[in-house]
Amino acid sequence: MSQNSIDAVSDRDFVCEFLFCLAMIGLHLSRLSEDLIIWSTSEFGFVEFSEAFSTGSSLMPQKKNADIAG
Repeated sequence: MSQNSIDAVSDRDFVCEFLFCLAMIGLHLSRLSEDLIIWSTSEFGFVEFSEAFSTGSSLMPQKKNADIAG
């Protein structure tokens, strides 16, 4: 127990800051994977994933699903 209650509460700020940083990293990675998926579509075609990182569709075997980005 602390003599000063403000010191005891402010000592936990690092936990909030850490959780905020984790949330921001998750947000950025989500946006990046969404962009990769869009860029790999036939409309854009900027990115092409290797066969090792994609799977085919059961209905359309020529289609490649970007599993690495999804």
